[in-house]
Amino acid sequence: MTDIAIIIPFREHEKQNRKKELKIFISHITTILNFKSNKFHIYVIQQSQGQKFNRGLLLNIGFDLTKNCHDMFIFHDVDLLPSSDLASDYFTLSKKPIHIGSVWKDRYTNYNYLGGIISFHKDTFLQINGYPNTYWGWGGEDKSLSWRLKENKITPIKITKGRIYDIE
Repeated sequence: MTDIAIIIPFREHEKQNRKKELKIFISHITTILNFKSNKFHIYVIQQSQGQKFNRGLLLNIGFDLTKNCHDMFIFHDVDLLPSSDLASDYFTLSKKPIHIGSVWKDRYTNYNYLGGIISFHKDTFLQINGYPNTYWGWGGEDKSLSWRLKENKITPIKITKGRIYDIE
């Protein structure tokens, strides 16, 4: 088993109780992953209020702060709860990114979608230069990440079994 970093981009939202979602998420993910291993760390990278959300920048900051401690990184939205049958996918060591979020069929049925939950080996994330830092507001950073993978001829592994529940 490998020691992984779970990086959560976080900002309070005026219409949603993100602090409550974070509490639910940490309890849920800790419960299902502790059945497989206790070799994971959760990092919440919080953006201050006053600017539009920049998910890509927050994920890059989380990676940069923890890259000397871990080889595997899971970039994870706070409002997505994986089913317990996905726990082993969180500990799969692969040079190819693993798109755990691909099982989230309630919202995304497009095979090219690459958001929600994705794991990266440190070397691969460095090779593609991570997420873009230029998207303020919602959307765009996942599509750019997909383009960066294609430019480097890297095809992510798409998980097909399991379920993701949206807290919202």
